[in-house]
Amino acid sequence: MLSQYNITAHIKNNPIYYLLKDSVQIDFVDNNLKPGWIERPAQYTEFHVNRKRKNLLIVIGESWTYGEAVKGIATGIEKFNFETQLFFTLGPRMATMLDTDLYQYAVPGNCNFYMFTELERILKKTSALNYEKIYVCMQMTEPSREQSLVDELRNHPLHKLIKCTEHLTFSDWLERYDDIFFDQYQSIISQYNNLECVLWKNFCKINSKKQERNFKIVDKTWIQYSASILGTKLQAPSFYSVGWLDSIINDGSYKTVKFDKSLLLKEIDIIEQSNNFIKGNPLHSHHPNEFSHLLWAQYLIRKAGWKDDI
Repeated sequence: MLSQYNITAHIKNNPIYYLLKDSVQIDFVDNNLKPGWIERPAQYTEFHVNRKRKNLLIVIGESWTYGEAVKGIATGIEKFNFETQLFFTLGPRMATMLDTDLYQYAVPGNCNFYMFTELERILKKTSALNYEKIYVCMQMTEPSREQSLVDELRNHPLHKLIKCTEHLTFSDWLERYDDIFFDQYQSIISQYNNLECVLWKNFCKINSKKQERNFKIVDKTWIQYSASILGTKLQAPSFYSVGWLDSIINDGSYKTVKFDKSLLLKEIDIIEQSNNFIKGNPLHSHHPNEFSHLLWAQYLIRKAGWKDDI
């Protein structure tokens, strides 16, 4: 379903009105992939802000990109605020800094499989709009969320990894997981000659060892970057869901994967430190606040090499 929204009448008293005052048309798409495990699907998960710019920024992500817990947004109790998303979250901040139009797909609770699948659809759609350049900002989240999607993955390389019969260490498994999505990202964006692309993670470190890619990889996670801003040094874990780890070890679904208990205990300590950090600080209350969105937007643009003077 496609709907339209004219923001101009609503933002004249907002200090960033000048950023959106040009004949803005905003198109919404509701018919997109959303995780079935989310009981209350969020509103405003996909939209195109047309400011008649020559370039486009595409932003793909989950709740951290969406703006969960930014003031006025609490999807668990069905509290949505599109204007807050436009004024204070990562994607619109980046589009403003780059002076581009914006196409965003961000669904709270989303998984990497859905995000990369929808990127392919969105690029097919937006490539027909004759933008001179398209910037792609791709978020990856933690690797547990496809566990309940095995049937949907039958034609995807991840299916074989989740149904693993190969003898791997868990570290190898996590590396293979990253490589599958990095390869998919590279395959998707290689079909176009006007893209500049970046990839980042919010929770987990980069486990892939392959270096030669046609996109920029941000080594720090969002959590690590926030910690560094506040003078705290944090490691990033290789995975994030301890419940998922417990499940796959105890239910026997990963029989051929070798789990090193001493390494896992170290990872769990790192996860606990990350969780304790984001519980509450000047940049986070579990999810990032609006100031954290601004700082991360600036950091991503610099790391992608899209602009230095921000």
